[in-house]
Amino acid sequence: MSIANYLGCLASAVLCAYLIGSIPFGLLIGFMKGVDIRTQGSCNIGATNVTRVVGKIWGKLCFVCDFLKGLLPVLAVHFIWNRYSGQQEQTLQSGILISLTAMGTVLGHIFPLYLKFKGGKGVSTAAGAVMALNPLSVVIAAVVWVLTFFTSRYVSLASIAAAIAPRRMAADPCRNSDESAGRYSVDFFRRADHLAAPFQYSKTAQRHGKPF
Repeated sequence: MSIANYLGCLASAVLCAYLIGSIPFGLLIGFMKGVDIRTQGSCNIGATNVTRVVGKIWGKLCFVCDFLKGLLPVLAVHFIWNRYSGQQEQTLQSGILISLTAMGTVLGHIFPLYLKFKGGKGVSTAAGAVMALNPLSVVIAAVVWVLTFFTSRYVSLASIAAAIAPRRMAADPCRNSDESAGRYSVDFFRRADHLAAPFQYSKTAQRHGKPF
């Protein structure tokens, strides 16, 4: 594949992922129940505030929808690349493509185009994207979240701890991953470090009164 074609695929994948990530399921669920979720509770469009304002069942639905909008675009790009690129082996090109697609979904949730770039914290969407990149990271993050939450009773602290914890699980970031176990040829992209950055920024912005 030529560089021009690859860059075109990269731009298209990231843009589509961003637009999908921008879909404000929490807001839409609130509208279904006659509530503008942005004016209630913490004013956040995420599953936690939906649970608080609308109810547990709707909060769970919001979590699933936000999780899937992180998971499905990454899986779709991975499938399409393997099927049509002519490169069956996992390469640095595929690693960059799929990782930036994951980043696009998370950025879409935090900075949604449809809501003037004022979105949620990105926890559920990041979890879905990381599930596609490295499922073990999600297991580790879930365990850390539960332990932190039941110790501190703070969802925000648990979310930050869960975002940071899996980042140390991988070994040498330049070592080729095992073909049968890893999805990509470079462990750096399996660590999903890049997904923690926008999430941590959104948490910092929220603490300082910015519209997240």
